[in-house]
Amino acid sequence: MNNQKNKVALECAITVAIASVLNFIPIKGANGFLSLEIWLIPIAILGIRRGMKVAGIAGFLVSIISFLTGQAYALNPIQFILEYPIACSVLFSFGWFSKEIHRKVRMGEFPYWLILYSLSIGVLLKYACHFIAGIFFWGSYAPPGWSPVWYSLVINGLTGVENLMLLNILMLFLLKKGKFLLNPITEW
Repeated sequence: MNNQKNKVALECAITVAIASVLNFIPIKGANGFLSLEIWLIPIAILGIRRGMKVAGIAGFLVSIISFLTGQAYALNPIQFILEYPIACSVLFSFGWFSKEIHRKVRMGEFPYWLILYSLSIGVLLKYACHFIAGIFFWGSYAPPGWSPVWYSLVINGLTGVENLMLLNILMLFLLKKGKFLLNPITEW
């Protein structure tokens, strides 16, 4: 393995460790029962810095660690696979526009919209997985008179919107103040 691959692997490992620790911090959303996932922030930074493949691997590893440390709840193997490895691996999309973001930063621009698009696509895909799981596995928890589809849409839609807002605000603040976070380190 060459030196650059070692750097990327190390950066991915450190990011997974930070995200896994952040996953232990419970933060309730505005509605009181939905959780904000601040662990998405390091994965998003990694995706922007290193691209789709590395972000997807990191998301997958965080999902496995969350299960092994008791942070994940599984009703059955299919629900677990959909809501953890798949839902976290689709965070690869945080790196979708990474090359274009790097190009714009080198030109002296701050690519707000590309960053917002990347984050939005990632959160949308993640919560689409949770929405599907909500219909098939969590629908029995719907209040009387609610269909499983409506219940899952409301719960996962609210959680997704809250997390997207938090992620967008924090990421734009972090990246505006620390533009160095946008560029991968090539020399140490």
